[in-house]
Amino acid sequence: RQHGYTLEEVLNTTGVERIHPDDWPTLNQLRENLEPGASVPVEYRLRHKSGAYRWFEGRMTNLLDEPSVHAYVLNFHDITERKEAEAERAQAEARLQTNEARFRALVENGFDGISLQDAENRITYVSPAYERVLGYLPEEVLGQSPIARVHPDDIEAAKRIKDEVAQMPGASRSIQFRTRHKDGSWRWLEVTMTNLLNQPEIGAVVVNFRDITERQASE
Repeated sequence: RQHGYTLEEVLNTTGVERIHPDDWPTLNQLRENLEPGASVPVEYRLRHKSGAYRWFEGRMTNLLDEPSVHAYVLNFHDITERKEAEAERAQAEARLQTNEARFRALVENGFDGISLQDAENRITYVSPAYERVLGYLPEEVLGQSPIARVHPDDIEAAKRIKDEVAQMPGASRSIQFRTRHKDGSWRWLEVTMTNLLNQPEIGAVVVNFRDITERQASE
């Protein structure tokens, strides 16, 4: 049932040719070093009669000194599905790590700034561009509300947009307003707010912004 071979096809054969070439050296070494009466767990691939390799897990016991047995006893069961599931999970984790690395590279080296704000309008994360655009280090703004630095003439509009976004999961709105740089000057920002508060892995309003001071001055 597990190998596809009939009893007549395997009796009095070594079966070595059916063991995966990468697994035979380890399996053979375990067998040669196994003390009489001892038992050891084994895991190996064996070629099914169909030609496909199947994974097996079991225990090998040395009963050569037992007159009634005089053999290595191998108890095993097919774990191919489990191995395939583990391989799929490993591939998925590798893809996730690759995507995370790419995303981190984009965020950390992007020209535009990114910040995350919780439901209480407190900043929970800022990208490195935050300092380049506004002059503040992360520790100087984390846990604070950015509204306090918005220009008095723009606060009402900024609050209105933020409230609209906060009330609609997945909603996104854009606005332009002035905010105070660490050096005391006012900078024009083009800001896009996206409500991802209901996504457990994010749980924040994502704020993307860029400095448009020079463009505003030209206009």
